[in-house]
Amino acid sequence: MKKHLQKTCPLYPFPTQPTNPQKTRHLPHTHPIIIHRHTPAHCVKNPHKREEFHTRTPPARRKFPHFSYICIRTLPRGAHSKKNKNNRKNNQKTNPMTDKQQLRRYIAQEKKKHSSETLDQLSDRLLQQLEQHPRFRAARTLLLYHSLPDEVRTHTFIERWSREKHLILPAVLPDNTLELRHYTGPHDLRTSAYGISEPVGQLLADYRSIDLALIPGIAFDSHHNRLGRGKGYYDRLLPQLPAYKIGLCFHFQLLDGPLPTEPTDIPMDEILTDQGTF
Repeated sequence: MKKHLQKTCPLYPFPTQPTNPQKTRHLPHTHPIIIHRHTPAHCVKNPHKREEFHTRTPPARRKFPHFSYICIRTLPRGAHSKKNKNNRKNNQKTNPMTDKQQLRRYIAQEKKKHSSETLDQLSDRLLQQLEQHPRFRAARTLLLYHSLPDEVRTHTFIERWSREKHLILPAVLPDNTLELRHYTGPHDLRTSAYGISEPVGQLLADYRSIDLALIPGIAFDSHHNRLGRGKGYYDRLLPQLPAYKIGLCFHFQLLDGPLPTEPTDIPMDEILTDQGTF
C-alpha cells in the first residue's frame, strides 16, 4: 500500500501538521488527512478494483485547501452495501422451526384459515376418537381443560362426562401457576376478570389420583414435544403429574420438524388430533 500511495498520491508522505494552523485552530491538528469511504465512483481510477486511492478536496472542505484528502473506494456505490445488507439479513434470518414466537404466529395464521364451525367439527371428530381410546375408557379421574376459543373445544365434552368420571380442571393463579380443582357441574365455574371460565370447585390435593391428563398446546411435534403460550403454566405443572399424558390439538398444530425445547420440558406420551393418534 505504501508503494501504491507513492505512485498515485504526490502528497505522500502526508504532513502531520496543517500548513496554516491559524485558519484551522478549531480542527484537530493531529488528523490532517480525512478518509472518506463513500466517494462516488467517478472519483477513483478503477471503481471495481479494491484499494484505489484518489486525492481530492471535498466541496465542504475547500476553505481549508492546505489539507489533503484521501478518498477510498473499494466497490462501486451501493455494491458492497447491498451485499452487506443481504449478509445481515441472512445472519438475522432465523429458522421458523427454532423460533417459538414465529411458530405461535404461524399456528395463529393457520387457525384463521378455518371457520368456527369447522373447528367445532374437527373438535367433535377428535373427541369421538378420544372416547374410544383404551386409556380414556379405563381412567376414572381425568385432568381436562375448559377450552379457550383457539383450542380443541371441550365444553360440551366436559358436561357429558362429568356425570360418569371425576373431572379435574386447572385454574390460573396470579403468579402464573396452575392449581387443580374438582369439577362436578356448571356451578363449579365462574367467569374471571379476563372473561375466561375458571373452576372454583374443591382443590385437588393428591395429583397421583389422576389417571389420564389431557393437555392442550399451541403446537406439538412428532417427538411428542409441546409448545405452550409462553407463560410456563403447564411447564410447572407437568413435572408433578405422574399420569399418562395425551396432547390434544388440531391436525395443523402437529408439526413434522422438532420444536425448540428446554432440558426441563416434559414431552407427551401421545398426541391425538382429528386425523388420528401419533
